Amino acid sequence: MNAPFRRRSLARIAYPDWADPTKSFEVDFVNDRAHRGGIVVPITAIASCVRASSGKAFDGAAWTDIAANLLRYRKGGGLYVEPARTNHIRNADIAGVDASNKPTNWTFNVSGGGSITYAPPSSENGIRYSEFRYQHPGGTNVGLTVDIVVGVACAISQTWTHSAYVSMPAQKTGFSSANIGGRAGGGAQTEFPSSAGFNPDSGLSTLRAHTFTLQQNSTGLNSRVGFNVANGTPIDIVARIGFPMLSMEPAPASFVATPIGSAATRAADQVALTLPSGAHDLTFTFDDASTQTVQNVSGSYAIPTNLNRAVIAKLSGVRR
Repeated sequence: MNAPFRRRSLARIAYPDWADPTKSFEVDFVNDRAHRGGIVVPITAIASCVRASSGKAFDGAAWTDIAANLLRYRKGGGLYVEPARTNHIRNADIAGVDASNKPTNWTFNVSGGGSITYAPPSSENGIRYSEFRYQHPGGTNVGLTVDIVVGVACAISQTWTHSAYVSMPAQKTGFSSANIGGRAGGGAQTEFPSSAGFNPDSGLSTLRAHTFTLQQNSTGLNSRVGFNVANGTPIDIVARIGFPMLSMEPAPASFVATPIGSAATRAADQVALTLPSGAHDLTFTFDDASTQTVQNVSGSYAIPTNLNRAVIAKLSGVRR
């Protein structure tokens, strides 16, 4: 005699406590976790990357290097999805410096005299920096600018962005403010508009960036960090400059290291999502908590490199 038929009940999948059961999938780059339909999976089961060069990622505390063809994220930070970027600064790696020599291709312009001493390059929060000390007994028309040679030809109406981490960890005697600017060379040296003045942090924690449009053609473009000081009082300041970058783009980007004498390019992040079956509406949550949605996608989806922001903290999908 056959055993009686018993109806089997299908158990509902228990979503992890951090997951939203209304989502068909979620990828949380900040906390390094992901699920698909409530089943926890590695992030790489949903997202993959092709990139022909290495790049950098931030984990919320420090910058780290990411090898080619790997997703540019670290737990505590977010996923970087950027187009290709070229740093035109020749020697952003700060080579050639010691106690008596400035970094190669860097020029320290002192107005009104004074002395500058240098320290060997070091790192803070994963940021390689150059440290220097500027001293002056006091006078008029005193100041310091640091020019970092770029030497690239540029044209009127081009838009460029100069960025760097700038800090003043100790001495600030006589200091007023700092700014980021530069100049277009080739014949007459013409300064392009500098950023608003700022007071550097004690640590390399804030990226200072300035976007500008050129008003002339030039055979050579240089980036500049300026330090304004008070007249008539003794000056004694210690400053650090790290991750200097100048790119022909309308917004700052993650740092691209460059050797002495040449520019360097980081390849674009080609990030693809392998979505669960069916069509989905995607939501990107960025590092500033803003969001952007993309509707009705399915199968394999390439994340655009021109989203509203370059750093994705989380992405999720809702099945249509």
